This record gives sequence, structure tokens and C-alpha cells, in this order.
Amino acid sequence: HDGITYVPVQNLQPYDNYSFTAEEIEKLNSEPSSKESLLENIEEQTNRYIIASTISKDLTTIDIFMSYCMEQVDTVHFPFYVGETESGKSSCAHLFKNLAYRCLYSLDMTTPNVYQFLGQDEEGQGVIVEDEAQEIYKNSEKIRLYKGSYSRGSKIVRIVNSDSQNRAQMTYFSFGIKVFAGEKLPQDKGLLERLAVVKMVEGIPNGNIKRLTVQEKQTLEQIRKKCLFWKMQHCWENLPEISSELKNRDRELWEDFLRIANGTKFFDRALQVVKFYTEQRHESIKNSLEAKLLRIIMNHLDENLEINIQEIWNYIISPENHILTGKLDGAQTFKLDEFAEKLSLHRIVALIKDKFFGVSLERRIRGEDGKYHEKTYYSFKEDVFMNLVNKYRIEIPSFDHPLYKGQKGHNGQNCDPSDPFDAHIRCYYDQLRK
Repeated sequence: HDGITYVPVQNLQPYDNYSFTAEEIEKLNSEPSSKESLLENIEEQTNRYIIASTISKDLTTIDIFMSYCMEQVDTVHFPFYVGETESGKSSCAHLFKNLAYRCLYSLDMTTPNVYQFLGQDEEGQGVIVEDEAQEIYKNSEKIRLYKGSYSRGSKIVRIVNSDSQNRAQMTYFSFGIKVFAGEKLPQDKGLLERLAVVKMVEGIPNGNIKRLTVQEKQTLEQIRKKCLFWKMQHCWENLPEISSELKNRDRELWEDFLRIANGTKFFDRALQVVKFYTEQRHESIKNSLEAKLLRIIMNHLDENLEINIQEIWNYIISPENHILTGKLDGAQTFKLDEFAEKLSLHRIVALIKDKFFGVSLERRIRGEDGKYHEKTYYSFKEDVFMNLVNKYRIEIPSFDHPLYKGQKGHNGQNCDPSDPFDAHIRCYYDQLRK
């Protein structure tokens, strides 16, 4: 091509090699496939081998095609098919194995194998599919690798050769699509935020992807070849820009997914997929441990946006706490009903410092006995706390809450008199205060 000879990375790979006859190449050149026709081909196979909701099948179809577009995308999500035995979750993994770009399918894959497969030459060199991945979180090194690998530019640096004289520093690319299947979700919050969870239920599909007939194998192979040919013809093109109105992590996980489907009949269905998963993610954030703890803290903020940490702990373990319910498990820990972990005063302090950016203050407070006692308070910056309120989608309880003091317009006390709505709210607020 333009005087340059390109050769495969190596002939022997942990996936089925792509091979073409001269006649196939001539036909693919003379009758090139469109993006929409390839999505239709993949969709037909998804419908044949997978029993799942329309949202789940559309996600699978577009993600398989997206694996051939890694030069054109910057961030990806990771599908995780979860369900009991015989629910069809492994069939989804095998569908990727048969159709996705350079797909490495494995159970209990070691981290060095991930490095070796993704390589040092360029990003997005293939798709990794891990079946029976319910306990993947126990491999902390691989979890860290995967959490960073959803965005372009992710690299892993490792020293190879234990011999001190021959040691070398090697850089491996990690960006690319990862697909998981397992009986339960991994207990790692960072990885969970990058997943598109597909809940599988038992059913009888039209075909068995694990027991393919000769004709079925040929059909899957032909689609795979068409996708590779399309990739080679279009990999230097840029995807069309769209105005998705997605923000922050939602945009990272889903905008390129929409751009892949743009210009085809699959775009409106892709919008429904994104709507479903972003709403699911927002609801998960709203009901997280951090969100509920932040709600408790917000309800105890004083006029200076400070809290007494002992008062927070006393409220959590009291019968009045209906936000984080549970029971004392010993004198120092509180076993939560909704979450598979225990709270302690030390754990709450860590969350306040690390997640909510609270700053500790020591106060001398005069007690009922007339003596002064040292008590620990935590102070919060208003703009930082408001960002957290927005992130966790928490409603500020009332107009006279301290957080309203610096807010503008409809959200706070500094209303615009020329705005009828603001004037009405201002009047109502003043009446409440009187």
C-alpha cells in the first residue's frame, strides 16, 4: 500500500485467523459492504443465538461492530452478561468470539496474557472476552488494568527479565473493548462504573452458538471477513461528530457508541440503549453508599457548612436513621442492610476526606458540665459540596438550608426580582420565615 508492505503481527494467534481467497477479495472490492448492511448481518446472528431484551441485543450488535472501529473511537464501555447457569450469558461471549475483531476468548485469563495479546504496536488490537468472570475482582492488578483501559492512551509499563543485566522496560497498550460473562457482578466500584450490565434469563434460541453446523460456521466467518474488509477500507476515516448532550462519564462511555450507529437505521435504537444505561447508572449512583452518607451529612450541616463527626455516627446507629439502615455489630461497627459492608467511624472519616473533600477541625466546645471538650468537626466548601449534590442527584431539603445561601435563581435565596417565578418563590419563602 503506497509502497509499504504490511504483514500480520504473527501467523499463529489465539483466535481464528482471517484468510481470503483471491476471488473473495475481488468480490469484496467490487461489492463493498456498508456499515448499515454489516450491522444488519450481525443483528441477524444476535437474534439467532441470543435470548435477551431488545435493548440488550441492540447493545450486543453495535458493540460487535464497534470492535472494528477502534481507530475511530476514544472511549468505550464494557458489556457484562450476568445470569444463572443456562441463562445464555456464555452464548453472548461466544458470539463475540465468532464475530468481533481479533477476539481472545478465555476463562481465568492471567494479566501477562492480557499484556501479550494487546501488545506494543498500536492501540485497540483486539477484543478480550472473559467468561466465568464473577470473581475477576480478586485479581487486583488486572482490575486496575481494565479500569484504565476504557480510554485511548492507556498504557502499562512493566519490567521484563528478572536478570538484572538484561532487564528492560516495556510499554504495553491496554485500550480496547473488554467483554465479560459471569454468574454475578464483580465487587469493584470503579469497574462497575464502566460496565453495561446485561441481565440474562434462560430461554431457547434458534441456534446454539457452541454447537455450530458447517453452514452456520461459514455464515459467521463470512460476516467476520466483511467486517475486517470494511475496517481496512475505513479505519483512517473520522466518525461524524454528533451533539449527544451527554456529559462527563456518560459521554465517555456512550458518545462513540452513538457515533458508530449514526447514519444508519440503528441510530434511534442506539439512543434507546444509551437512555436505558445512563438512567440505570444514575439510579445506581443515587442509591450508592456514598450518596446516602452524603444525604445524612447534608442534613446535619450547620450555618458554616460544618458537621460534628460524633453526631453523624450517633445518628447513623440511632433508630431515627432511615437512610442507612442496619444494626450495630459490636461497639465499633454498623452492619448495613442494603450494602455488603460494615460502617465504622473510621470508615466514615475516610469517605468524608477522600470522597467529599472534608477538612478536619478541632473545636473546644463547652459541655453541659461547664467544662470545655475537644470535638472533631469537618468543614466543606460550598462549591465542592454542591458539585457532590449534583453528582449524587440529591435534593436539598428546604429553602432555609445553609446550602441555599450562595445559590442563584430558582435554586436559592438570591432570586432575580424581574423573574416572576423567582419573585413568587421569594415571596413564599419570606412568608414561611415569618
